[in-house]
Amino acid sequence: MLFDSHEEMCAFYKAYGKQERFPVKVKSTKKKTNGIVKYATFECGRSGKSESKSANALKPKPNVKNGCDAKIGGCLNEDGKWVLRTLNFQHNHGLSPDKARYFPCNHIISASAKKRIEMNDCARIIIA
Repeated sequence: MLFDSHEEMCAFYKAYGKQERFPVKVKSTKKKTNGIVKYATFECGRSGKSESKSANALKPKPNVKNGCDAKIGGCLNEDGKWVLRTLNFQHNHGLSPDKARYFPCNHIISASAKKRIEMNDCARIIIA
């Protein structure tokens, strides 16, 4: 599969994640010396392991990370197109159709809303 940019590849995987109901995050990117991204990996938001940071061992905080290996990776070829090199669509957890709208990757704020928030912050207007 070919893409014109790594942003397009990211948008594709985010759309797939939204459709299949899992969060998406950027795992890694590598750049050339001139700053052009040459390799990118996007993965399930539940990948990795995290230690509990709860001070009380009897009341541990919930942990959403469980070591999921679902990911895609692509690189820039000689033609300037992005080619998928790594594909793994196997999740080791259940997908959450009712919670998909709460994933950070699905939160999109319009430019006008961002501007309004910034103006309110500058004017120190608190909206409850």
